[in-house]
Amino acid sequence: MKATPETRQRMILAVTGLLTPLAFWIAFGLYDRFTPRRRMPEGLFFDPARVSPEERMRTQILRAQLLEAARQGDWRRVSRAADDTCGVDCPSPIFPLQAEAHWRLGEREKGADLWAKGLAWESPVAQAQLQALKGDKAAYTAHVASLLSTPELGLDNDIAWACVLLPDALPDYTLVVARAQKALQLQEADPPGGKANVLNTLGVALYRAGRYSEALARLQESESLQHEMMNGVFIALCCRKLGDRTRARREANSYYQFLRNSLQDNSRNRLEYVLFEKELSAVLPATPPKKAITP
Repeated sequence: MKATPETRQRMILAVTGLLTPLAFWIAFGLYDRFTPRRRMPEGLFFDPARVSPEERMRTQILRAQLLEAARQGDWRRVSRAADDTCGVDCPSPIFPLQAEAHWRLGEREKGADLWAKGLAWESPVAQAQLQALKGDKAAYTAHVASLLSTPELGLDNDIAWACVLLPDALPDYTLVVARAQKALQLQEADPPGGKANVLNTLGVALYRAGRYSEALARLQESESLQHEMMNGVFIALCCRKLGDRTRARREANSYYQFLRNSLQDNSRNRLEYVLFEKELSAVLPATPPKKAITP
């Protein structure tokens, strides 16, 4: 019997209905088979409430690798390894090295943002530290100028210290020196460590004010109470200004050696050590180590 046009149309629709899902299934299979997949790095994912022994071990291995690269001066390798492994969520043993790597590579804002995770934001110093690290001198100057105008609430040493992180940020350091001197008066009866800290602040404030002989005396007094490389870097700078280039070079070399040897310490002062290294290297650059002469 000859099929009518209506019958042929129904047959075509039926076949199409059967083939359409099959075509989609084949197309999806081909896409799934041949589409390139992005290879994700094996990451570190931390639950703040509980870190597994495996995660702790992987962190220790990564930190050892980063320290080795940092000691070799390969900060590019440090930044890439940390970024690929844990991105912007690196745990505390990792992110300070990651931050320093980006900062040393000229990515100052990224380095500062990574370092910010370790800053105590209730301190008047923290915002100054962040702006100084970013190299935003205008914002830094405005911030520390506002700190100087705040009422005295027993934070004289913190405020004075916040004002001396960058060179030549203020037109006049008289108020900064006065704040540091007031803090010292309040610390006279305190243990040597507390007094040494305030003496260091006063020494740096005097250096910023251009009073180099007084600054050197206060820094040496601080060092006699407690060894601190914050003294050493500014002793080097003072000696250079006072014409004692031999001691300036010796103190500078000691400071650079300290920075290399203390990479593993994870000190909360590290960001300030690095800031002052930048200032020191502008006038007393690090000298490359001498190569051993083989017979």
